[in-house]
Amino acid sequence: MKTSSKTWFCALVLFAVQALGTLPASAFTGDELRAMYTSYFEAKGWDPSVDSDGDVRFKTGGKTYFIDVHEKDQEFFMIVLANIWPIESATERIQVIKAVDIVNAETKSAKTYTKGDNVWISYETFLADPRDFKVIFDRAFSSIDTAKDKFVEKMKE
Repeated sequence: MKTSSKTWFCALVLFAVQALGTLPASAFTGDELRAMYTSYFEAKGWDPSVDSDGDVRFKTGGKTYFIDVHEKDQEFFMIVLANIWPIESATERIQVIKAVDIVNAETKSAKTYTKGDNVWISYETFLADPRDFKVIFDRAFSSIDTAKDKFVEKMKE
């Protein structure tokens, strides 16, 4: 490619990026990501806060969720509902593992798993632009809620 062709090509790519309103994921600092999530949850009336790990926590429906902010991998987006079920015995752990397996097979996008002696549920995905979380948030949140309900149902059988 000639120098003038390279210049033209670079200008065209830059124009396309600007026209689409996208920025490289590394364009945000951790604080900017946290501010973006916090603002979104404040608008929903969910009283967000930032914990000592830098995660954005929010409460709704009597449950506490958090967004795990990954400043170095901003395309990764994760919502977590932690500690939904304490595992109180070895026998119960077997029942939990069976329920987790069924829930993961039957629920779209949510990941149910054990962490220590508790059950957690997360929604994990990759986004081309961190701001796109707003587009998928309600569906992602619903997926977590569906997984939680299915898990509790399986544990009560």
